[in-house]
Amino acid sequence: MTTKTLVFAMGLLCGGAMVMAEPDRPPKDGYVPNERTAIAIGVAVAENVFGKGLVEKQKPHQAELEKGVWMVSGSLPPPEVLPNGDRKVWVGGTFEVFLNKSDGRILKVIHSLYGLTSTG
Repeated sequence: MTTKTLVFAMGLLCGGAMVMAEPDRPPKDGYVPNERTAIAIGVAVAENVFGKGLVEKQKPHQAELEKGVWMVSGSLPPPEVLPNGDRKVWVGGTFEVFLNKSDGRILKVIHSLYGLTSTG
């Protein structure tokens, strides 16, 4: 194979890859198409903002879709019944990350316990 042929072939390969990755054509179901994807992105964002330790303590993580926006959040531990019969209820907040389903933008990041917010 000559150098000219190799360069031409590489150009075709690179050009083909650029056509496949057109940003003007978002995926049919959006960049955040399902709950699993929303949770993965939301947890990554929350860990970056609040720290991995805090986000890990708020498992299980959940995501709800409303009007094209995913709200990804953590969970507080369930109430505990103490040996004397009293109930120990956790007080505090969880992280919440809001993601645009169609384009993947991070719309807002908050943690209700700390009153921290970040909007984009």
